[in-house]
Amino acid sequence: MSTTTAPFQVRPIEPADFPAVVAINEASLPAVSSLTVAALSDLVATGVVTLVACSPDGPIGVLVCLDHEAEYDSRNFEWLKQSLTRFTYVDRIALAPDARGKAIGRDLYRALLA
Repeated sequence: MSTTTAPFQVRPIEPADFPAVVAINEASLPAVSSLTVAALSDLVATGVVTLVACSPDGPIGVLVCLDHEAEYDSRNFEWLKQSLTRFTYVDRIALAPDARGKAIGRDLYRALLA
């Protein structure tokens, strides 16, 4: 599930990415909820897939996706769980401030759907 579009690559998250991804997440508040490295680790373990967009210098974006089997405390997620039998839910997509407006989010979604 790795795609390459210069100058960045989209690939599954790795534990070494967690500190940079948390920094990206926190720079995206309040559009996403706050995370610690431990909370991100739990979210990744709960999720179906977590993708990162990486430049040569490291992560510049993240997309976290859960499915209907996840146990997750979110009002939107709970509504879906009560309303649908099966679903996939993008919990968050976040980009580093200097990565915004460059279609990196689009490429994260494309990689998810590939």
